[in-house]
Amino acid sequence: MIENKKSWKSLSFEGLVQVVAFFTLLFSILSLFGELHRYLELLSHFKIQYLIGSIACALILFLYKNHKLTTALLINIIFNSIYIIPWYFQDSEITSNKSQTNFTVLHSNVFRDNKNYDDFIDLINDENPDLFVMQEVNENWLIAIKELEKIYPHSYKTPRNDNFGIAIFSKYPFESVKKIKWNKSDVPSIKASIEIAGQLVTILAIHPLPPISQEYYQSRNTQINNVAEFSRKHKEPLIIIGDLNTSMWSNDYQPLEDETGLRNASKGFGLLPTFPAQFLLPLFMIPIDHCLVSSHFVVNDIKVGNDIGSDHLPLIVKLSIKR
Repeated sequence: MIENKKSWKSLSFEGLVQVVAFFTLLFSILSLFGELHRYLELLSHFKIQYLIGSIACALILFLYKNHKLTTALLINIIFNSIYIIPWYFQDSEITSNKSQTNFTVLHSNVFRDNKNYDDFIDLINDENPDLFVMQEVNENWLIAIKELEKIYPHSYKTPRNDNFGIAIFSKYPFESVKKIKWNKSDVPSIKASIEIAGQLVTILAIHPLPPISQEYYQSRNTQINNVAEFSRKHKEPLIIIGDLNTSMWSNDYQPLEDETGLRNASKGFGLLPTFPAQFLLPLFMIPIDHCLVSSHFVVNDIKVGNDIGSDHLPLIVKLSIKR
């Protein structure tokens, strides 16, 4: 009886691992067809999870001598690694030392209902960016961080009571700054221009709608396409930063790089999952906060900041302008 119980337990555990392996393989394949439906597009964001899940299941099933499923998982490991490994290799053009004035940009989706104002103020004081962007900002947030205006006297604020308030603060004076709406939705972005090292630098702070419905999904994609079209025509130094509500593996994200010459600042620095920050473990998080830069820039460093009580981790980018 004892041997039968042990056998039953072993079989049950192996069966559970097989189920996990099956869905890992299935979702990895379905994620390739994101353009067919928004639910399939959502599957494209979890390449990290598919890779880790495949490795874990392959090791266990190898011990159980399940060679067919282990082989399929090994193929899946290679497949997902193709999407992940390149983010850890430096681009020689980006890391060129032919650069001048350094400056730091910080982005944070602060989460509208977050009350940890002091944590955000400490973040700004510790990182000391030259410019920072806030999203999901409301009047309470602007009142709470009023003291930062001594250091960042130049700002443009569009607070809202929903999740789409946005603000930008700068040590540099703005040459121009305005609110932009990219489509029929009422979601604002900010377009600001500042002079750095004698060059006019444009910053686009954007926060498309999350794809929680077909209408929102189409609105997000329309905004991304419109931003890509603007970027393609823009010949001066350009930074796009924000919570894009999509990962870089989504087909719907690709126009921002494929059609513009922009590059994601994370390339060469590894994956930087930012959401949902409550887990604080990359295993359960996905990268949906991004900074894209034109070829005028060198990316010296990019990292996620400390948890400030939001559902997103901040993103800190250290840049230089090429000579």
